[in-house]
Amino acid sequence: VNSLGLDAAHLGKSTHAFYCTHLRSEPSMDSAVALITAMICGPLALYAAFGASYFASWTEEEELMELERLYRERGRGESFVLSSWRWCRWAYFVFDILVAMWLRYYLDLYLDIQAMKIFWEHGDIWFFVSNFGGIVPEHRD
Repeated sequence: VNSLGLDAAHLGKSTHAFYCTHLRSEPSMDSAVALITAMICGPLALYAAFGASYFASWTEEEELMELERLYRERGRGESFVLSSWRWCRWAYFVFDILVAMWLRYYLDLYLDIQAMKIFWEHGDIWFFVSNFGGIVPEHRD
């Protein structure tokens, strides 16, 4: 885009090069650039999302209609948040059962069997029997 002899692409590249060579090393410039970007991109994003109606002045009736629409959206949002919270709790519970209990149990059993194998090979019968007693559950009638 050329306007009054100014090439927009060249201006953008020059600005980026100036920022990279001179301003990037200063810590305060990061927050200033973020603030300026938010001030420029924020209204543009609102305009892109809601159109010119976001910036127009509304009558009282239009404001009430918009408020009702927002409450309906909020109700849908609350149900989504609750359902996602329930799903996360269910997923955490399943993960806790599968990993923290089931997998841990079988890992412990595997390590006990390995220890018993080592005790048996070295002739430590009492360690073998005590470890076996800890693995086999006690049966009561």
